[in-house]
Order: sequence, then C-alpha cells, then structure tokens
Amino acid sequence: MTETPPSFVPTRGFGFIASDDNNNNTDALYWYCAPGSWNDEDETKKGWWKVADDKSVLEVAPPVKRDFWRKTYYQPLLVKDDAPFLYRTVSISHLPITVETSFSITAKSQFDQAGIMIRLDHEHWLKTGIEVVDGIPRLSCVVTNGFSDWSTQQVATEGMKIRVHVLPQRGGSLVVEAAPLDSDQWAFIRIAHLNKDMNHDLLNDTPEVNEAYQGMGAPDGSIMVGIFAACPVDQKGTVVKFHDLSVTKGSAFVHNA
Repeated sequence: MTETPPSFVPTRGFGFIASDDNNNNTDALYWYCAPGSWNDEDETKKGWWKVADDKSVLEVAPPVKRDFWRKTYYQPLLVKDDAPFLYRTVSISHLPITVETSFSITAKSQFDQAGIMIRLDHEHWLKTGIEVVDGIPRLSCVVTNGFSDWSTQQVATEGMKIRVHVLPQRGGSLVVEAAPLDSDQWAFIRIAHLNKDMNHDLLNDTPEVNEAYQGMGAPDGSIMVGIFAACPVDQKGTVVKFHDLSVTKGSAFVHNA
C-alpha cells in the first residue's frame, strides 16, 4: 500500500532552519553545503549566514569557488555541485506549488549569483536569479538535465523578485517569472522541464566527473526547492540579502499560452 504523504505545510520566512541534515520534517528548511555560521571574528572566504531576529530576512556571504554547473562549454570540463542551497522537500503529490523570494545582491566578482533553486538530484536542477556577467547584473536561468543550459537577459538592478511555479505536468514542469522589487508586474522568463529519463552520457565516465563532488538528491517522489547563493570565482565582500521566502500550494502565473 502506498504511504500517504503528510499534509502540505507552507513555508513563509526563515523561522525554522534545522540544525542537521535529517530532513524527515518536510516543512523545515535545511542547508545543503552550508556556508560557515555567523562569527564576528571570522568573516572569511568560507562564507557565513545569519537570520534577522524576527526571522524575516536571511543574509548570506557565499564561500569562494562554489557553484552549480554541469559539463557544458567550459574547458577543462567543469562539474560543480557545492554551493549553499537552503531548501525544503515537497512531495510530488502536492504539486502544483509556487516558490517565491525577493532579494538583493552586492556583487563584487564575475559570476556572483543568487536566487531560487529547484532540484531533483545532481544532474537535474534549475537555478534562476541574478548573476553578474562581465561586470553587468543579468537575469539568469540555468536548466540542467545532465548538461547545463544557460540563458540570460540584462536587468538594471541588483535586486528583484523571482518565483518558480512547479507544475505536475509530465512529472514536473517549471515556469519562471520575475518582477522588480517595488512592483507586482510579473514577467514570464522561461518554461523548463527536469528530465531524469536520459540516455547514458559518455562524459559521466571521465575523471573530471567522477572526481567532482556530486551531492544529494531529493527522496523518491519528492523535489527540493529553496534559495541559493554562490561566488564561483572570488569572494571580495559579496553579500546576498533574501527579504523573504515562501513555498505555497497552488499556482497562478502571467504566461497564458
């Protein structure tokens, strides 16, 4: 007999960040590759994080040379799966859901980035938000199904609202939307799908892939959703401030095709 998943409990804010990686409590938030805890005496390139007293705001200084990327374009072959990701698990049976955050980033180096991440495992995930490319903040979306697929568009700010609708169609379709911090005028950015039914990839047998850190995935029948931040090149004082986080049942988006 199939076990019935617990009732869906929405996430609002940062009131319950668990102290360990035992994710049996599905409405708690957990760190994947956590930055160092806050320490006034040791603000190093190992990163740090802290939550406001009222649990409404999370600040993250990402550790240096951490990222999410898989195999596309770069030489030598680049496989990274080790940036901070604050997540909760959601049963597929509870879809559709909407994951939303507003945030600002004081970017200092090439490829500094932050936003929302949706993850099945190390080969199947989406990250979307702001990323600095050649000195310019860009609205960025990376979809990975074995290989990473990156699209960007220019934005005039280092802060924004972003949300991802996770839909049940064909096992999990994603709709990405973005809006300015001071507006509710949401704009459609991308439609994507995470596809675990891929053919065998010969690059999986290379040393670059076999020796790279490749982290945990969601339990069977679940998906990991949350927020991330990364400094793949250097950490020169970059701090991300997440003003809120919500994971709610249901979905209503502006794209109507």
